[in-house]
Amino acid sequence: MNAHDLWLIDGFNVLHACILKGRDRHAWWRAEAQTRVAQWLESFARHHPVVIVFDAARPDSERCANSGFSASLRFAADADAAIVEAVSAASGRACVVTADRSLTDRCKARGARTLRPWAFDELMASTAGAAGRSR
Repeated sequence: MNAHDLWLIDGFNVLHACILKGRDRHAWWRAEAQTRVAQWLESFARHHPVVIVFDAARPDSERCANSGFSASLRFAADADAAIVEAVSAASGRACVVTADRSLTDRCKARGARTLRPWAFDELMASTAGAAGRSR
């Protein structure tokens, strides 16, 4: 992946794939869980343009603060549609991190590269060092 690529993260998908374990899943939609995704990506996002997209179907959906992180946070009524739109705008310069096969297919059809969350976790570990990441 090129260092100048836009990294689009399917927020809740990555949360479930790489961050939440066991009982942590009981409040996955909460702002605290969103914060954990941004914190998990912090070291990587200091060196790469990263946008984390979360589903927030209603205007009153819970959202974490969108400041203090190197990554940009976006809340959309349909996160998948927002990611596909961002891929189209990036003109082939995007990499999408998701385990959602349908989203993967839609993004690849628009010229994006894709990575499964587990492969992305390994990439972060190899480029930034596991000590720099927090879970």
